[in-house]
Amino acid sequence: MDPPAYPAYAQPFPGALPPPTENPPPAASPVPPYGAPVSPYAPPQQPTAPTWQPGAPQGYPPVQPGHQGQPGYPARPGYPPQPVYPPQPGYPPQPGYQGPPTYPGPPTYAGVPQQFGGTPYPYPPPLPPQPPRSRWKFWLFSALAAVLVLCVLPAAGAIGFYYYNESTNLDTGSPRASATKGSARRPVAGDRWDVYRDWMVDRVNEALAVRDKALVQHDQAAYLASGDAAKPQAIAVLKRQFASLQQLKVASWRSEVKGLPIKESGEGFDAVWKMDVVSHPCFGTAVCEESVSTRTELWRLVADKPRVQEIKISGKDQLGPRPWEVADLQAVAGERTIVATTPTYAKNLAQLAVDAEKAAKVSDRLAFGKPPSRYVIFYASPSEWNSWYSWAPPTWAAGVSISTGDLRTEIVLNAAVVSKSLIDNTLRHEMTHASTVPGRSGDVKFWWLEEGIAEYAEMDGSPVRLYGELYYVRKYVGASKWDGKVAVKAPRDSDPDADVGAKYGISFLAVRQLAERYGEAKMLQFYTSVVHDGASETAASQEAFGKSWSIVEGDLVSYIRSTVR
Repeated sequence: MDPPAYPAYAQPFPGALPPPTENPPPAASPVPPYGAPVSPYAPPQQPTAPTWQPGAPQGYPPVQPGHQGQPGYPARPGYPPQPVYPPQPGYPPQPGYQGPPTYPGPPTYAGVPQQFGGTPYPYPPPLPPQPPRSRWKFWLFSALAAVLVLCVLPAAGAIGFYYYNESTNLDTGSPRASATKGSARRPVAGDRWDVYRDWMVDRVNEALAVRDKALVQHDQAAYLASGDAAKPQAIAVLKRQFASLQQLKVASWRSEVKGLPIKESGEGFDAVWKMDVVSHPCFGTAVCEESVSTRTELWRLVADKPRVQEIKISGKDQLGPRPWEVADLQAVAGERTIVATTPTYAKNLAQLAVDAEKAAKVSDRLAFGKPPSRYVIFYASPSEWNSWYSWAPPTWAAGVSISTGDLRTEIVLNAAVVSKSLIDNTLRHEMTHASTVPGRSGDVKFWWLEEGIAEYAEMDGSPVRLYGELYYVRKYVGASKWDGKVAVKAPRDSDPDADVGAKYGISFLAVRQLAERYGEAKMLQFYTSVVHDGASETAASQEAFGKSWSIVEGDLVSYIRSTVR
């Protein structure tokens, strides 16, 4: 009886290497030279030229910076045995080398440069094990409950990324009652203090509208006019923030008073009021996903006009300070990205902007729904890394995706950890988090898919054998720690770093195989159904792949085991 016929592979994702011209012999090595093993189920097909093909990641250094001595990296296990490679010109073959199977050269498409890391095709060296990963934490701030909830969630990146999520009540309102906007009459002698309060809120909202307009119209004088000229500190803060926001190409900025102000001092028209001012910024484009930035300002009447007396930098409960509040930013805006840093790293901006624009082509392609209007990326020094957004990062972490709205994410990179050779990988990973689980749309239950697709973007079609976590997957599987389910759980704080790397690797290999087996579009359909639409893997698999999840997962498990055997 003939075996059942399996469908041929779908068109691979952009950047995938072509299958061999002939079926290779039975694998003498568990990892063939060019990524995933060719399926025995159907004859391989040559791909047609895609409309766009991203380049593979830039070459990796023999030993990554910081691997043996940079602060923040714990000691690493020894390197795994290296596979036998063909001889270099002028050298005798290594013992046991039998010669490679015949593979075609890389496909060439008009206008698309071919990149295969830093070593000539077809034998780039394998990567050493990556620096150990660790966990990212999902912090929820709730002003209503006045509690801090800590949930252990996935590590998000090539060296160690966090995903930091703020859920406040400031984008939809305040638990405190608010004065009716624009309805308050001017107080008269004998009125209660709350009449003065409500009238002052209206006057401040009017002043904020004027200040916002001045900001987007690049009118510094009008912007500074909202401050009390007799308060040089307030004027200095306004001036610095105006300059930084201009660098970020602010295109829209809406502010208003939220909640009821608190009287700090004085009476009547001489009172000083402390107010929470909530702003909704857009950078690079006037229409963007909703974002929330909150800070406290003190206002009083000066010559019958409301003027700022003091601006308090936003704190932890406001997900602050934001970079533009406290830093003299310099930025480069591209078609899809805005990359900003401080003067110390300004020399890196041009290359960072180029890398970010390249990464956006990958993250846009994988985006859930409409890609972000702009990817906003901050490149932070060690001190800024530990202070911006009031989170407590580990020293080894390389990046963070910070939710500033329901569908808005801002990215911060740690300049002390991200090496030049890995910046493009880091950007692809973090920007794909921003495009595939924007804002607060993620769920820890689907960690393997959320991290798997970010790792998939990070590799960007490079051969699987170059993936830095294969070593840890091999150890994990070999030690019988894996239960044979691709839906691995998010790492726990108690998990060894090697196990964390293995979980990333299993997630990546599963997502990569889904894309290669069924095509990237079907993989994304499955991802969206599970992560965003709430479908089970069983239902999503039947819908996307036309097969039961047990069959699909069985194929993924076989692929993972054969890849690391």
